[in-house]
Amino acid sequence: MAEAKPAGKGGNAGCPLLRASASSTEFHLSKSSHRQAALLEVGDGPGGATPPLPSGGPPSGDHRTTPQPSPSRPLSSFSRLRSRNHQPNLPPFTSDTLSGDSYADSAARGVQSREGRSCLPRVALTTTVLPTVSSGDNRLGSCAAQQLAWGDGRERARSGGRSENCEGGRPHSRETGKSGSPGAGSTKRACAVVGCPAVGGEVDRAEAGPEEDIKQATSNFENLQKQLARKMKLPIFIADAFTARAFRGNPAAVCLLENELEEDMHQKIAREMNLSETAFIRKLHPTDNFAQSSCFGLRWFTPASEVPLCGHATLASAAVLFYKIKNMNSTLTFVTLSGELRARQAEDGIVLDLPLYPVYPQDFHEVEDLIKTAIGNTLVQDICYSPDTRKLLLRLSDTYNRSFLENLKVNTENLLQVENTGKVKGLILTLKGEPGGQSQSFDFYSRYFAPWVGVAEDPVTGSAHAVLSSYWSQQLGKKEMHAFQCSQRGGELGISLRPAGRVDIRGGAAVVLEGTLTA
Repeated sequence: MAEAKPAGKGGNAGCPLLRASASSTEFHLSKSSHRQAALLEVGDGPGGATPPLPSGGPPSGDHRTTPQPSPSRPLSSFSRLRSRNHQPNLPPFTSDTLSGDSYADSAARGVQSREGRSCLPRVALTTTVLPTVSSGDNRLGSCAAQQLAWGDGRERARSGGRSENCEGGRPHSRETGKSGSPGAGSTKRACAVVGCPAVGGEVDRAEAGPEEDIKQATSNFENLQKQLARKMKLPIFIADAFTARAFRGNPAAVCLLENELEEDMHQKIAREMNLSETAFIRKLHPTDNFAQSSCFGLRWFTPASEVPLCGHATLASAAVLFYKIKNMNSTLTFVTLSGELRARQAEDGIVLDLPLYPVYPQDFHEVEDLIKTAIGNTLVQDICYSPDTRKLLLRLSDTYNRSFLENLKVNTENLLQVENTGKVKGLILTLKGEPGGQSQSFDFYSRYFAPWVGVAEDPVTGSAHAVLSSYWSQQLGKKEMHAFQCSQRGGELGISLRPAGRVDIRGGAAVVLEGTLTA
């Protein structure tokens, strides 16, 4: 029997089918109006060989041939699957549009047993329509037409530079052993599309049955679900702190974190919210519940950076848990960079338990440039500094009143150039209170500026009052005080000094927005 050699490796004279490739005769595989793709499967070994090709070349005219499975071994599961579509009489080859050259070259490359015997392809038909092709056309079909379920496509091509997939994206061929394991090499399935330029190229892959494919697909789907879950869908609120009315006081955004958030995402969200502070409340244990647990982690971010303490965002966080989440506890504990802070419900608002920060006299000449840049020639009566918070406190002359402080123009744009040592992170302007007349009486007034952390002016600042409480308690000899921050929005604070260096700061809060942050 003549040996059929792959095209390009010794000619095509050995196989009658290949001899026909030299002719200009064109053949067309047709049935009714449908062109069908064929899966070429070559047996290996004595039991897998099929009868030799008749010497007359490929069938033509009305001649029909019936492919037969090997009698000495059963069809593979893949062949049995395809045999459901097998028809006893193949459609005729006609001189129409499919070239004999293309057919012969495909067969020569894909139809050859290990022993080198020429074999007639055992053909199983699918019902997928191939695109019309003609002699000399390079677009000779698409493996996508076969719809072969060959796993997740992680094939490794070993075909001398050929693409591992046909133009439709499906794998060309695979090798499996008799037992179905890779590497045993008893069966080689060639590309099913006649004329595919990669027919005969060997492609190997880890054999995976339908069950493995289903497992892989399930795993991929679960991973996708996890990725979607990791996409942010955070409950978010905005609460106005240190006020009983909406649109006054100091607004803060509050995010509830069910799971850990990527570190850089905190700052991105804070920058997006563009408020003086954004607070992030997180569970400390997986079993914690925002409505029932009493202890949470808490962090604060300005649009520029994380800060170690923020009173108004702490008050806003407690307001969200108390008023919106309906937390069942009367006192909440927050674990923060400044230690444990507590917030408890009261009849007239929420009381924060904050550390009391002492202040110390500051030499005027060391901060003269900063003072001149910020407030010009405004009279300053006293200068103090809080090393714990890196806040500089300027007490204005008692000759000024509240109205003067409220209307004072403060230059914050150039403060970063004047003070860039890192010693100062916040500037407090304060003024002694006025005796109460028809209006409400306050013990002291203040304004707060922090361009070093991205906040030109903060409307109402709890952490600044942890410093102001220490200073004015000494100046006034009082432990209970009532303060007002003179920003455009304004806010009121009740102050009560406690033993062990703590201070209670009381204020109201109004939740003005709730929703979901997604990205």
